[in-house]
Amino acid sequence: MNYMAGIRVFQAATARALAGRLIPALAQVGADPFEQAYLVVPGAGMRRWLSQEIARSDAQICAGVVFASFSELESCAGPRLTRRRLVFAMKAALDSAPELAELRDRLGTASEPVTALNKVAGHFLNYLRYRPAMLLAWEAGDDITADGRRLGEQSWQASLWRAMQPGLLEEASAAELPDSFAIFCPNAWSPRDNALITSLAADHQIDIYQLFAMPGWLSSDGRLTDDDDGAESAPLGGGAAHVIEKRP
Repeated sequence: MNYMAGIRVFQAATARALAGRLIPALAQVGADPFEQAYLVVPGAGMRRWLSQEIARSDAQICAGVVFASFSELESCAGPRLTRRRLVFAMKAALDSAPELAELRDRLGTASEPVTALNKVAGHFLNYLRYRPAMLLAWEAGDDITADGRRLGEQSWQASLWRAMQPGLLEEASAAELPDSFAIFCPNAWSPRDNALITSLAADHQIDIYQLFAMPGWLSSDGRLTDDDDGAESAPLGGGAAHVIEKRP
């Protein structure tokens, strides 16, 4: 199947109405023997209920559905690098890169240099997950923040990142996710969730099936339409998404 990267949001008042919209879409994926539908659900109870709904439907394709929790999605999409791996890479860079002499000296006078490196490693892991474009800019020699401003006193972070052994970003790339996946009845969206989904939407088609009352995702000026073909773009999760309203 051909997919278009981005976010589509389908809304309804009940989970059963949403399931009625989801199941035909799963059947389309299941029609391809080389594809499995990847479906993110809020918990084990919803997984059991949705499995039963799929089994009772004409589609009968529950065996072709991979269920995952939101935390499993985050783990799959997150960086493979560990904090420990990054600390070792930073130590190697500090020992070999002349441009990091000042930073090396500062760490040498710190009371707990390993603790300091662990903290920096935590920042880099967050950048890998939520600000990969900024890291790519650093690798290209452009010392900027995520919103394009100059790093200033924090430019040592970019210098350290560049000095870390080659290929680190490629090693940290996201684990394989299908080109398209669905999220069914999420409980709520946190800013962290929004950042993850918006980041993944750059390379994946994400269909979100949400209840009308679910807080945290729709912006106050989100535009809705009753017509699938006439869906408008709305500023969701910090980016554009097609919002499709389906009334039960």
